[in-house]
Amino acid sequence: TIVISRLLDMPLEKNIFGGTKRFRVRAFDDENHELDQSSEIEADKSNKEAETINVREEDSTMELRTTSNLIFLQVEHAGMMGGKIIGRCQIHRLDPRCSQI
Repeated sequence: TIVISRLLDMPLEKNIFGGTKRFRVRAFDDENHELDQSSEIEADKSNKEAETINVREEDSTMELRTTSNLIFLQVEHAGMMGGKIIGRCQIHRLDPRCSQI
């Protein structure tokens, strides 16, 4: 289980209708197979260029089923035109900072 509480310094961009673009987090294994994705995460209305977004509890949990020790999390803009990748990080499940099941 991965719990995402915040998205830090997310670039805020407008969509074609003038609203703020939403975000999505996708999880991949070490062979780049998609394991899960979040629902669309909405930013609060702001005039800033970047914002830290608190993720609502109902959008924050992803259940991942994999034997891979390495998990990649990718943040992208969500939308009909496909997501523009904003950033990607990795989590190694054997890292002592990760809780073990």
